[in-house]
Amino acid sequence: MDYILQIEKIITYLKLNYSPAELLILDVIKRKFNQDFNLLGCFLKDYLILKTAKNVDDSELYDNFVLYFEENIELRDTFLKDLNNYANYYLMIVFEKVENVEINCAISTINSCYCMGCYPLLMEILDNYFNEIVDYNTIYSMLKSLVNVVLYDFENTSCQKIDFCSITIDNVVKISNEIQILGGIAV
Repeated sequence: MDYILQIEKIITYLKLNYSPAELLILDVIKRKFNQDFNLLGCFLKDYLILKTAKNVDDSELYDNFVLYFEENIELRDTFLKDLNNYANYYLMIVFEKVENVEINCAISTINSCYCMGCYPLLMEILDNYFNEIVDYNTIYSMLKSLVNVVLYDFENTSCQKIDFCSITIDNVVKISNEIQILGGIAV
C-alpha cells in the first residue's frame, strides 16, 4: 500500500495540534524511518491496531489515525512520546535489532514466516519487556507461544489462516496450547 499521501495528511494534522517545539519528536520519528513514508505508514497502521484492537484498512489510515487521536485527546501530552517509543520497538522488530538474543531469535523466526500481522503484539511485548511490566520469563513464554502459533499458521496452509489481530498478550499462551493439543508444533 502506498501510504505517502496519508502520512503527509497525518503530519499536517499533527502540525495543527502541536507547537513547533513539540513537533521535534515527530521529526525524530521521521528520521528514524529515513523519511520512508511507506514504512512509517506500516508502523502507524500496526500502532493503531495495537491501540484500538481493531483492524485498520490501508485506505483509511488517516481517518483511523484522526479518530484515535480525537477519542484519546486526554493523552495528547504523552502521545508523541508514546509514538516515538513504539516506533523504536517497530524498527527493532523489522530490522531484528533487539539486544537480547532469545527475543531477537523469536522475532527473526516470526519475520522468516512473513508474519507482519504479529507486529502489533510484538510491539506490546517489547513495551512490556523494556518497561519491565512483566518479568523476563513471562516475556519469553509469550514469545515462544507466539512463535508456536506463527509456525503452525505458516506450515498449515490448507487450514483457515489465523487472524493475528485477535491475538493478545492475554490469550497468546492459550492459543498456543490449543494448537499443541491439535497436534501443532511445540517450540
